[in-house]
Amino acid sequence: MSSQAAPSFVGKGSPEFDLSPHELRGILEHALMSIAPGARVLAIIPDKTRDDNTDLLFPFAAEILATRNVAQFDALVAQGTHMPMTEAEKFSKIGLATGKSAPGLGQVYDHQWNVPEELVTIGELSA
Repeated sequence: MSSQAAPSFVGKGSPEFDLSPHELRGILEHALMSIAPGARVLAIIPDKTRDDNTDLLFPFAAEILATRNVAQFDALVAQGTHMPMTEAEKFSKIGLATGKSAPGLGQVYDHQWNVPEELVTIGELSA
């Protein structure tokens, strides 16, 4: 398995206004344009304790990645030490009704922070 560093993109925005769904999708399309056909993609998403735009962005990402013909698109819920989310909460977080699917969606995994065998150190982020 090989991995590739994702390019860094800076969108536009301000604390004084929200970006429109069209603008968000455009930024996401630009960010995902380097994903190669056949790639396996893992989206690391925040858990239910974070108020964010995952429910809007995730379906956009699924649609965009489907047009890029990725082999697999999974999600990992980064819940840290919080309680795991229910299936309904996971689907709501990614903008889908329970039991519905997004193009190319594989699995939505829980982060098993308390199972040492499931963890590996891959680096450290600077503050």
